[in-house]
Amino acid sequence: MALTLLLGWYALLRPGESLSFTRGQCMLPAEHDEGSSIFNVLTSLKSRHKTAMHQNVPLDEPLIVQLLTKQLSSLKASDKIWPGSPSMFRRRCDALVAALQVPAKMRFPSSLGPGGATHFFQSWNEDVERLMW
Repeated sequence: MALTLLLGWYALLRPGESLSFTRGQCMLPAEHDEGSSIFNVLTSLKSRHKTAMHQNVPLDEPLIVQLLTKQLSSLKASDKIWPGSPSMFRRRCDALVAALQVPAKMRFPSSLGPGGATHFFQSWNEDVERLMW
């Protein structure tokens, strides 16, 4: 569950995108020549009929890249990052929110992408060009 939450937050994913992710959709730093980023290949896009069929989302937060690389490198390309059903993920998120006493209006998982975008917007001092990349 932690990997799915990290990918959803740091790669700004919609719930359906993060729940359908496979290891093969995550290009780890050793698998490309673009430095120390993880590239997440999105194939089930909500807008796939209006725009590109595939999109790449870079993830370049050093600590998160290191953690995800360690956890994902042993998986097969066909292995899902979240092996359970969407309803199981929802139940576990609800239990996590209740345990952390998070107010009901701040629900997971639909807030992961927008929450991550807000986090980056603020931490990058409103660097809109970097946020749009």
